[in-house]
Amino acid sequence: MTGLWAGELGSTGGYRQAGALAEMRRKQEHGGGLGRIIVGTAIVINILEDVERVLRASWGDVEGAARDAFLADCYRRGALSLGGLAELLPVATSLKALKWLHGRGMGLNYATADLADDQATLT
Repeated sequence: MTGLWAGELGSTGGYRQAGALAEMRRKQEHGGGLGRIIVGTAIVINILEDVERVLRASWGDVEGAARDAFLADCYRRGALSLGGLAELLPVATSLKALKWLHGRGMGLNYATADLADDQATLT
């Protein structure tokens, strides 16, 4: 089996290899001018090497596809707000995150109850 994606999430939303993260932590600890770095959870997906080859041949960037699917599902389930999704992608605005979702066949998480709440607020 092989690990497809062994990275960690920084506050800028960039996914970095573990070795690069160790260097970033060292610089941060010693005032290396990197600013505030918040490290999150690493996600590793173990698959058979022959399956990985097939996926790479079909998709190319398997790690990116796995990350995108994970983030889209987190948004769909309500675990991420549109702003949170924008930060993790990273894109500059929630509008760009919404465009990213539309490119994947998804829309805004906005229920009938949300509409009723908004109408009550406006009246």
